[in-house]
Amino acid sequence: MLIYPSWFIGLLEMPRILYLCEARYFPVLMICLAVIFLIAMMAEQQEKAVARRPVM
Repeated sequence: MLIYPSWFIGLLEMPRILYLCEARYFPVLMICLAVIFLIAMMAEQQEKAVARRPVM
């Protein structure tokens, strides 16, 4: 969902310029990848925390 808006703009801009190879797209791509990575790391940490939690 995060990558869709920038990817769609890239498709709309394709006939005019190669938007996906422009320097202005790189920060958007890096931020999206960082957010996806952080969400995955947080989910993994939460799964480990739930697995270590004692059952009462």
